[in-house]
Amino acid sequence: MNGTRIAVVALVLLSLAAPVAVLAQGRPDPAVLLAAQREAMTRLAMLDGEWRGSAWNVSPSGEKHTLTQTERVGPFLDGAVRVIEGRGYEADGKVGFNALGVISYKPDAKAYSIRSYAM
Repeated sequence: MNGTRIAVVALVLLSLAAPVAVLAQGRPDPAVLLAAQREAMTRLAMLDGEWRGSAWNVSPSGEKHTLTQTERVGPFLDGAVRVIEGRGYEADGKVGFNALGVISYKPDAKAYSIRSYAM
């Protein structure tokens, strides 16, 4: 019985000490996180610019559809993210496709992430 009591007390003390250890680590330094994000984004700098060319897709009915596609790519937030805007223009000049993508980097996961939005 005495050994059980000691084990329970030790377990309670450990559970109380765990949050203190986590708090002692503190929050990540925002400057360090931003530097890591900017560094990761430099690997994608080759995408920067404005692009234009012919594009096509196939509709669910099997019909091929041709349009003029443009892409604008560049850094935002002082280089911490990259933004991509794509537009597809019909033969009459109307916008037939429009999308936006935001690429970011998560230093803690060491992984890129992309969010996209389209018409």
